[in-house]
Amino acid sequence: MSVFTVEIMRPGNFGLNTSATLEMPATWAEYRDAKEKARITDDRVIYSSELLHCEHDWLRPHIPENANLLELNLLAVRMEKYIKDDLDVFEAMVKAETGRNNGEPLPMQKLINMTFSTENCHVVDNITSDALLGKFLFDNDFFTDEDANAVQARIDTGRPVSALLTELGKEHRESNGGVQAASGRYVEYDGSINEVYVPHEMVYFDRTGAPVVLTVSKGHFNDPDYDNDREVTLNLPAADKAINNAFDYVDAKSEKEIAYRCEDCLIPAAKEWLDEAQDFEQANDFAETLHQMERQGGVVEYKALLEAAECGDLDTALRLTDGIDEYNLAAECAGPEDFAKTYVDWMMEICESPDISSYFNLYPLGEFLMKHENAVNTSYGVLQRKDGGPILSQSDAPNAGMMMGGITQ
Repeated sequence: MSVFTVEIMRPGNFGLNTSATLEMPATWAEYRDAKEKARITDDRVIYSSELLHCEHDWLRPHIPENANLLELNLLAVRMEKYIKDDLDVFEAMVKAETGRNNGEPLPMQKLINMTFSTENCHVVDNITSDALLGKFLFDNDFFTDEDANAVQARIDTGRPVSALLTELGKEHRESNGGVQAASGRYVEYDGSINEVYVPHEMVYFDRTGAPVVLTVSKGHFNDPDYDNDREVTLNLPAADKAINNAFDYVDAKSEKEIAYRCEDCLIPAAKEWLDEAQDFEQANDFAETLHQMERQGGVVEYKALLEAAECGDLDTALRLTDGIDEYNLAAECAGPEDFAKTYVDWMMEICESPDISSYFNLYPLGEFLMKHENAVNTSYGVLQRKDGGPILSQSDAPNAGMMMGGITQ
C-alpha cells in the first residue's frame, strides 16, 4: 500500500494539460516514467503536483502544496522500508514536535531527519491511559520521594490509588512531552534530531542502474529438509558467473528450482509480467534488450508501443522489441486536438497561409485524422508507424508468424 499518491501536472501548449499519477514510495524507474507521461523532460520544465492521498491523516497537514517530489518519495521510502515497525513512534514524534512548533507544519527536511531519530525516543509498551502510565512510573521508581510516598500511603491504608496515579501520570506526560500512541505504546521525545539528510547531499534512490532487478529465492517444495528462506538480489542482464553464484547462494541446483520477484524494471508495467512469467532465461533476454535499447534510445517509444498494443505479458513484450525505429512518437501531442493542430500548422506552412486553426473544431478533426492515419494516443504521446500501417492490439497479434516492425503480421 502506498504512503502517498501524487498527481504531477504540466500546463503548457498541449491541447490537454499532461499529467501522471505516482504512487510513493516509487523506484527511480517509476519516478522517471511518471515524469515522461507528464512530459517533464528536464529540470527547466515548470510543473505542479497535488497530493491525492496520504495513508496517515496525522501526516497530511505537514505535506506542503507542490512538495519536492524527491523529498516526498524519500520520506515515503523511510516510512515504508525502514521505520515501518515504529510508525506509531514516528507519529508520536511528529505530534510532539508539532506542539513545540505551535501547531505549524513541520518542514520536509525535519520530517525526513526525524525518521532517522526514532532511537532518540523512550518507548513503553501497553500504556493506554494516564493511570497505567502512573502505575508504570510508580513500579519503576520514577516518582519523586514525595509523590511515591503519597501513593504508598494510600496503598497502605487501603484507599483507592487510581485517581492519584492518573493525576501523576498526566502531570508527567504533559511535562515531558509524552504521547500515547494509538497502538498502546507510550512515547517520550525530547526533540533531538539526527541531522542525516541534507538536501542535494544524499542519494534519493537506491538503484543499481540495471534494467531489471530480481530477488531470487529457492522454490518451495513443501520439504523442510530441502527448502530454505535465502534470498539474493540479482541485476539483469547477468553473466553466467553471476547467475550461478545466485543459484549457489540459494542452494538451487538449476533454473527449475528457483523463484523470483521483480523489484525494479526500466519498464514499470513489465514488473508484473516478469513475476507472472517466472521464466528466468526470458527475463534475462528481456533485460538485455532493454539494456541495448537504453543505450541506443527508444525506451519511451517502446513504452508507448506496449501501451498501444495493449501488451499484458512478457512474451508479447519481447515480440514487440524489434523494429522500434519504425515508429514515430509525437510526445508533444496529448490527444486528438494536438494532433489536428500539428496537421493544420503543417498545412499552413506548405500553403504559406495565416493561422486558421481557430476556424476548426480541432478535436473531431484530430479524431478523424488519427483514425485515418492509424495513430494511437498513449500516455507518452501519439504513436504511429512510419509506413502508416495499423498498430495491432495484443488480442489481434498471433502467437507466431512473420515479424514486421516488431509486430506479428
